[in-house]
Amino acid sequence: MLFADAFLLVLVVFFERPSPRNLLLGLATLPVLTLGMIANNRRLVWVELLGALAVLYFITPFTRLKKRIVQTVAISLPVIGLYTAIGWSSGARVFAPVRTIRSVVDSEADPSTRWRDLENYNLFFTLRSHPLLGTGFGHGYDEVIQLPDISQAYELYRFAPHNSILGLLTFSGGIGFAAIWLLIPLGIFFAVRSYRFSTTPRDRTTALTTVGILVTYLVHCYGDMGLGTWASVFTVGPALALVAKQAVATGAWPLRRERSIDPSPLGNR
Repeated sequence: MLFADAFLLVLVVFFERPSPRNLLLGLATLPVLTLGMIANNRRLVWVELLGALAVLYFITPFTRLKKRIVQTVAISLPVIGLYTAIGWSSGARVFAPVRTIRSVVDSEADPSTRWRDLENYNLFFTLRSHPLLGTGFGHGYDEVIQLPDISQAYELYRFAPHNSILGLLTFSGGIGFAAIWLLIPLGIFFAVRSYRFSTTPRDRTTALTTVGILVTYLVHCYGDMGLGTWASVFTVGPALALVAKQAVATGAWPLRRERSIDPSPLGNR
């Protein structure tokens, strides 16, 4: 999450202010962040980054810079498609990105992905028996499909599943999940409204980065134990607090005006 959020921040800064200075900032920092993501060896970061960029694409205006990016991607699609098709079953190092994509979408190609699919089925089966109120926190999901025993390495695996969204839904039910999780879509709603109402690049950058952080968090929660992590505490928390202030400051969510009281004797009749 930290790498994806930092990468998005640099891109948004340049998108809102495409100046030579911000271009140099991107050229200096994005390669370092990319190498960090590769060294960290977590495939989920690429899904988080692409998911956030896709959302930002649809909520931002079609600027000249955006037009150039779309044209470049459109021209590259045949090459990307051919590269993916050739490397789908290849073990060559040059096709490592394709193997990463396949490991995310094909459970037969990656044991970790298969584990998550089976775990999701167990969560779904448990949720089906407790749809409204859930099982309650501290009650592990039912292992309808017996998973490999990892209790020696991680004895809480039935209480803190990889899919935090489905896990929260299973433990708190539909009612509890709505009450707890509504904070995230509301944060995205206020961030998008703040972006529409913002008049300065700084405010627009803040709003777009908040959207990116929250989308990254959503993807992370779905893919790998996003609840209770320190990275989310120090990214999502400040982002929500910042956009709440910004929504009021930009007029995206104006404060309710108090009714004026006429001091004259007949004013309030």
